[in-house]
Amino acid sequence: MEILKNTIYSNSNSYPSSINKKKIEEIYKKYGLVILRNFDFNENSFFKFANQFTKTFSNDANRRKKTDKKQINHVDVGIKKMSLHSEASFAPTWPEIIWFYGKNVSKKYGETTICCGNELWEALSSNTKKFLKSNLLKFKVKSDIGIKIKNKKWNLNKIGVFNEYLDKNGYLNYEHVKFAITNSKYTNKIYLSSHILYEDTDPTIISMKLANNKEIPKKIINEIKKKSDSITYYHQWKKRDVLMIDNKRYMHGRNKIIKKDLREILNIQTLISNI
Repeated sequence: MEILKNTIYSNSNSYPSSINKKKIEEIYKKYGLVILRNFDFNENSFFKFANQFTKTFSNDANRRKKTDKKQINHVDVGIKKMSLHSEASFAPTWPEIIWFYGKNVSKKYGETTICCGNELWEALSSNTKKFLKSNLLKFKVKSDIGIKIKNKKWNLNKIGVFNEYLDKNGYLNYEHVKFAITNSKYTNKIYLSSHILYEDTDPTIISMKLANNKEIPKKIINEIKKKSDSITYYHQWKKRDVLMIDNKRYMHGRNKIIKKDLREILNIQTLISNI
């Protein structure tokens, strides 16, 4: 991945308000990834910047540590490596843009991993492409956000979503079938952007199989993992970096964090953008 074409630098710690919105949109539409470095971001300006490109924000997972601003949360706690995934790709509310802000960062560890879904798609064998184009994934999901209504059938009125109900604790359960690949509204390319490489790092996913209830063949998973490893970019954080990621064109993850190492990465999720 050629990161220079995705990156906008400030040579003088300029205020985020000085960044040209049209330039951001041009880079985002063309590449799906924008990296902002050496700008004088803080939590408030991070939110204001993301808000420029947002019609509707997503409700983030309840497990994540919150901030004073409703739309800003910390990324997942813990120190283990996070496999490549597209945020909430298993859910009917699938965010368009994922934003990250480096509030406090490690100089050595906890890199954010980023993989372009089209580069990955083009690297796959014809047999694996054929498999992904013709097989749906099926997720069983239990939301971690409870409501007062309990023990009730529910209707999310979303294509591919079924068996929805609120359990005895008010948590929404459902099943969702969808492809691991998708098209982008900005290009004619195919992108592999999914949880297909998921490795037990999201407690809301109860299971992931094929729509026919068979397991995903290991040879498919192994090829996707091997090819993704060869093209993944490891973002070495600098303080106040901001990442703007097209969640439907890229997958992201995290390298392992060393215990007691300082790392505070904040996250905003744009459900529907205005780009």
